[in-house]
Amino acid sequence: MNTDPRTYSVLLVEDDDADAALIDAALHEHGMARDIHHVHDGVDAVPARPAPRAPT
Repeated sequence: MNTDPRTYSVLLVEDDDADAALIDAALHEHGMARDIHHVHDGVDAVPARPAPRAPT
């Protein structure tokens, strides 16, 4: 189990809802993502992607 306190944001581009649910469950089960945004295709992914962050 991952005990890393960081929260990862994931933009999941998957056209099959069942596959997306499996990916979502696996990521949560292993503590790898807490904020998952699912879109069905690349057309929807472009506006859904987050703005780039400035380097720190």
